[in-house]
Amino acid sequence: MGKVFLNSGSPEQTELYGKALGALLAPGDCVLLTGDLGAGKTAFTRGVCGNFDLRTPVTSPSFSLMNIYEPRSGEVSVVHCDAYRLTGIEDLYDIGFFDFDGSDTVFVIEWADIVFAAGGADAAKLFGRTFRVNITRRDDISPDRRDIEISGPDERIECFEDIVS
Repeated sequence: MGKVFLNSGSPEQTELYGKALGALLAPGDCVLLTGDLGAGKTAFTRGVCGNFDLRTPVTSPSFSLMNIYEPRSGEVSVVHCDAYRLTGIEDLYDIGFFDFDGSDTVFVIEWADIVFAAGGADAAKLFGRTFRVNITRRDDISPDRRDIEISGPDERIECFEDIVS
C-alpha cells in the first residue's frame, strides 16, 4: 500500500483532490473515507464523482444512508454510503450495499471507520480494491485547512502523486 499526504486550504481544493483520485478509479474500487464531522468527506466524494457523467448531483446520504448515482452516459455508476448511523457491517447488507457486483460500480463509504470497528478485519476483505482516505480538520491553522492522507495500491498512488504535483 502506498501513501500520499496532502494539505487542503479550501473545500474546493478538497474536491479537486477527490477528482484526482476519481480519475484513477475503476469499477469495483471502493473509497473508504474517515474524518470528523465537517471534515470534508462529502466534498471529497463530489470530486471523486466528478469523473463520471452522473444523472444527479452528489449530496450527503446522511438520512437516506445510501445514494445510487446512475450514469447519464458511460458505464460507471457510483454507490455512495454514509455509515454514520450504521451500527456495523450487517447494516450495509440490510440497505443493499452489497447487492451490486462491482462490474460497473465505484463504491464510496463515508464514516468507514464505524463499519470497520464493528466488522473488524473481516470487513476489509469485503471491499476488494480499496483506497483509504482520512481527512483531518486543522482549525488550529485555519478554519478551512485539512490534512488528507490517502493510501491505496502502490502503482495507482504513484500515478495520483503525478496528477496532483
